[in-house]
Amino acid sequence: MFQKIKYLVSCLIVLVLLGSCMADDEYYKHQEELKELEEEEKSDFEKILDLNFDKGELPLKTAMTFDDYNPQEYLSEKEFDLLYLDYVFPEGYEPRKYSAGQQLHPEKDYQMITVYFEDSDQELSTYLVTYDLEGYFISQVRVAYDEIAEGFLQIYSTISGDTITRTTAIHLDETMLEKEYYFIQEDGEIIWEQDMPKMQ
Repeated sequence: MFQKIKYLVSCLIVLVLLGSCMADDEYYKHQEELKELEEEEKSDFEKILDLNFDKGELPLKTAMTFDDYNPQEYLSEKEFDLLYLDYVFPEGYEPRKYSAGQQLHPEKDYQMITVYFEDSDQELSTYLVTYDLEGYFISQVRVAYDEIAEGFLQIYSTISGDTITRTTAIHLDETMLEKEYYFIQEDGEIIWEQDMPKMQ
């Protein structure tokens, strides 16, 4: 009698374990299906961000120089077009000129990315570009610049909330610093402080 009870208990444990494994398999299968569905629902714009752009956090300091710049790969012409970068670079796409920076999500009705542009072997610029939540271009501003030919001029910025503090450093006998302020509006439009409407 005892052996029979022991056998039944063992069978019950095996059934419970098998059921648990099957439930785990179903759970993971369901999670994989959800993940695949999410990927399918993503726009081409979102896929480019996920594949190419690191996630950044605010406040963000941009001071990219040639010493720090080492792109793993460059944006393709298709990616250039899907990011509407012709609004930033109206001269059009050039191979091996543009690379991905960071994506920023300030929890507002717009999103932002930084893009690096090698104007030549001597000049490197960083642009902040804003988009609406659907991925359509809104605005842009250059937030960093470095040159290695003469090295007289350098630009670096701090992006904090809805304010961009851009510093231009001119290196002559003495270094002169000039600060400018840009403001990101609720709709993602970037406005230079001198273009802001004056309060009456």
